[in-house]
Amino acid sequence: EGSKGLDFLDVVLVNFASCEQAAPETAWSTLTHFLTENLGRTAVDSAARSYAFDANLHGMMCDELKLLVTGVTRARQRVFFFESNQQKRKPLFNFLRTLQLASYPAAGELDEGALSRKSTQEGWRQKGEQFLERQQWSDAGRCFAKSGHFLREAYAKARFFEGKGQILAAVTLALESCNKELAAELLQRDVAHVGQWLDSLAQKDSSRLRLDS
Repeated sequence: EGSKGLDFLDVVLVNFASCEQAAPETAWSTLTHFLTENLGRTAVDSAARSYAFDANLHGMMCDELKLLVTGVTRARQRVFFFESNQQKRKPLFNFLRTLQLASYPAAGELDEGALSRKSTQEGWRQKGEQFLERQQWSDAGRCFAKSGHFLREAYAKARFFEGKGQILAAVTLALESCNKELAAELLQRDVAHVGQWLDSLAQKDSSRLRLDS
């Protein structure tokens, strides 16, 4: 609920056509009829059953297809179908394979660990940007820390502390992120704490001087 698409790298649909609540096989078999009669395509599975669509008998297919589109469009890269009933899954799989939208995995391709995906710096960065768009500052900061984008991490943390009302910490992090505009904006909204923030910086500088000496 509230999803707008491309929310996840991978989506797994389990028993979409096989569960008891799903449309009957005869309804899904209207997809085969659509392939051959409307699209003029030869089905991959030539033995697949084919039924002309009947609104009185197959009306629930409209709802099923809407759900299918919703599930598929949540994925940015891969969609996996796992169906326990071989007979019920045939029409749907036949339709997708004929249109070259899906394929059966090769033997051993789905062994343990096959669905796992190694995290990359770019992947963490992209996820961080998604969290920024949603104003989930804390999650964004963690992602940027993983990706090594420390300026973006500091910016996300600045926004996080801003939301918590910790303006001094937010200003410091905004400057660390090289975002002077945000720092100035925060200070203008909280002028009363400008002197306190400057004193805090001065104390940090004096501490560095003592350590250096």
